[in-house]
Amino acid sequence: MGVRKGIVYGLGAFFVLMMMISLLAVVNSLNDLYYFVSFLLLVGYFGGFGYLCLFKTDIIKEYINFKEIWFVILLLISTLFVLLFLSFGFHAIFFEKDIGFALFSFVCMIFFGVCVIICLSKLEYKGDKIGKKEEKKEEIIEISWKADKAKAFGYRSSWMAVKCEDYEKIASAFSKVEKDNFSENVVKINWESAMDDEKCLGIFMTPVRNKYVIINLDGWGIFDDYTQEISKILKTDVQFFYTFRVMGDLMLSWYKNGKLLYKYSDVEGDVERGIEEVGEDPLPPKDKNWRKDYDEDIVFKRAAIWSYSPEKFGDEIKKSFGYLMLRKGRHIFKVKESGEILRFG
Repeated sequence: MGVRKGIVYGLGAFFVLMMMISLLAVVNSLNDLYYFVSFLLLVGYFGGFGYLCLFKTDIIKEYINFKEIWFVILLLISTLFVLLFLSFGFHAIFFEKDIGFALFSFVCMIFFGVCVIICLSKLEYKGDKIGKKEEKKEEIIEISWKADKAKAFGYRSSWMAVKCEDYEKIASAFSKVEKDNFSENVVKINWESAMDDEKCLGIFMTPVRNKYVIINLDGWGIFDDYTQEISKILKTDVQFFYTFRVMGDLMLSWYKNGKLLYKYSDVEGDVERGIEEVGEDPLPPKDKNWRKDYDEDIVFKRAAIWSYSPEKFGDEIKKSFGYLMLRKGRHIFKVKESGEILRFG
C-alpha cells in the first residue's frame, strides 16, 4: 500500500469513527429537535467524507494534490464549521429567539463557505478536481522543408525501389498491405530531419531517381514479403534489396505488376544457409560469377543497374528533399522555416 493510499484510508477510518459517535448522539437526542438535527448533519458530514475515502480511494488518491494538503485540511474544517454555524443559526432563530446571534452565525457560515469555495478552486486550478483529468500536452515534432545535401544509406539494412512518382499512391499501397502500421498520410521533409527520426514516425521516401522512388526500410523489419503485393496494387515495377554483412546475408528481387521476374537470396537459415534463385534477371550482369564471393557492394551494384543505388545519394551535390510515409497515430509537426503546424491522424 502506498503512502497516499494509507493517508486516505486513515482519514476514512477517522471519519467513520466520528460518524458512529455522531449516530450515538443522534439516538440520545431524539427528544431535542435542535441537537437531533445538529448531530444528524454531523453524521452526513462524516459519513460522506468517510465514504469517499474508503470506497473512492483511487479517485481521491489520484486527484488530490498532496503537496497542497493544507488546502484539503482547510476544506474539511471549513465544511464542518459551515454545518456548525448553520446549526447555531437555526437554534438562535427558532429556540433562543436571538436575532443578533443568528446573524452572527450566518455571517460566520458565509465566511467559511467562501473558504470552501477557495479551497475547491485551488484544487481545480492544480488540475486535481475530482472527475477532471489533466489533458496531456501534445508533442510537436519540428521538421524542415529546406532542401539539403542527400545522405547515403543501405548498409546492413533493406530498401525498396518503386517505379512510381506519386508519393501518396505509394503510401496508400503500404497502408493497404500493412494496415496496422501505416497510414496514407505523407509529409514533405528534408534529409536531415528524416535521417534523424529517432521516434520512427514513418518511412522516408527519397526524391525520384531514374523514374524510381527509393524507400528506406532501415529499422522497420520489412522484407520481401510485401514487395509483390505493393507491385500488384500499384501495377508497376517494385524491387527489394537487403544486405547484412555481419551474417553475410543478401537478397534482391524484382516484381512487375505483381508477377515475379527475378529473385536471388543467400541468407542464414535455421539449420544452414539457404540459397534461392528464381526467374531470369531482366538486366543480367556481365560477370557471370558475380555471386561467387560475398561482397556487400554486390547488392549496391545490382541496384545501380536495376534502378538506383542508395549509396550514390551521398555523392550528389545538388540539394534535395523527400517525403515521410507516416505510421498510424496522431502526429503534429512544426515546419522550421515557416512555423506552420501540420496535424495528422
